[in-house]
Amino acid sequence: MKKGINPFECAEPIVGDIHSTNPGVTIDYVMTITASRAKAKGFYLINRCRWTRQQELIRLMGVPDNRLNFDGLKASEIGTLAGNAVPVPMCVMFCKGLSLSFATIQ
Repeated sequence: MKKGINPFECAEPIVGDIHSTNPGVTIDYVMTITASRAKAKGFYLINRCRWTRQQELIRLMGVPDNRLNFDGLKASEIGTLAGNAVPVPMCVMFCKGLSLSFATIQ
C-alpha cells in the first residue's frame, strides 16, 4: 500500500490478509481465497471496519447470488465452497483461449 493513504478516504476496499503466514494489505483486490481462510473470517476490509462475508467470497469467485441456495448452511460451510476453487470468469477465459489455440493449430 502506498504511504500517505488515509484508509477512511479511499473509495476502493482496502483488504487486510490477517490469517496468512505472510500478512499483507492490498487495495481493491483479494489474495488467494484458500479454504481455511474462507472458512474462518475471510479478509478484513480495513476501511469498512468489518470482515468479508462468505457470500461475498462466493461472489468474488464469479457466482451470482441467485445461483446458489445457502439455506441450512453455516457460514464456515459457505466459506469452504469459495476456498481453493477456480473462479468462473477464469474458467471462461481459459476455455476461450484453449478453443482459439485449437483453431490456429488446424
